[in-house]
Amino acid sequence: MAEYEAAPHGEKSAVLRREGLFHSHVQEWTGARAGRATGGTGGTGAAVVSSSTTASRLSRAERESDRLRAENARLNAKPRRPRPRL
Repeated sequence: MAEYEAAPHGEKSAVLRREGLFHSHVQEWTGARAGRATGGTGGTGAAVVSSSTTASRLSRAERESDRLRAENARLNAKPRRPRPRL
């Protein structure tokens, strides 16, 4: 987090890419840190929204994974026909 904050404006995305992170991670951590700084537990306010957002992303990823698995199974089960020559 400190390296990201210390990086100049144009270099912040390079830090995120190198570490395999997304801007949303920084937003979640910043929100959690802000919650602790104001006397919150870090589990309320913005952190709760971030948690539900993370859960939403996870379920979206799971749905996409299930859709791709079903499509893969459908395509592998299809009998392959030779392509006509042009």
